[in-house]
Amino acid sequence: MNYQDYLELKTNCEKKLKWFNYSIDLITLFSLIQTALLVLKININFVYINMIILDKLYSLGYSQYIEGNSVFSFAFYAAYGIIVCLFLYSSYFSRKQRRRAYYGVILMYVIDSVLCIATFSFIQLGVHVLLLVFIVLALRNRNYLRVLKNNVWGYK
Repeated sequence: MNYQDYLELKTNCEKKLKWFNYSIDLITLFSLIQTALLVLKININFVYINMIILDKLYSLGYSQYIEGNSVFSFAFYAAYGIIVCLFLYSSYFSRKQRRRAYYGVILMYVIDSVLCIATFSFIQLGVHVLLLVFIVLALRNRNYLRVLKNNVWGYK
């Protein structure tokens, strides 16, 4: 492989990585929209972009709060906040090409995809699978880019 081929491969991987990383930003945007709608109690239903696990955690936290159980209410709201913070973390660090930024989003979306199958939400499952494929492709291009930088020309 000559240097021109190397530059072409590297540029191609960087472009693909940039475009596929937008899926993580889109997931973060979806979770923030869902959070705003739930917190402000706005009754607009974006079923296909919502995450089932976030809906359930918020609903469980709210029902425990209404029943007067503040400990479990705080626990459910904290779990909700951790998931949203995980998406924000992943969105930020995916731009810096940190590998662990992709794994948290993949894990949450796989869990939510299983919940989509369990609740027979197949259109929502299709959106989840599409975004999962984009995240996996971003991770793959990130790994290719690291291999190109490390193995071909011998610098890190």
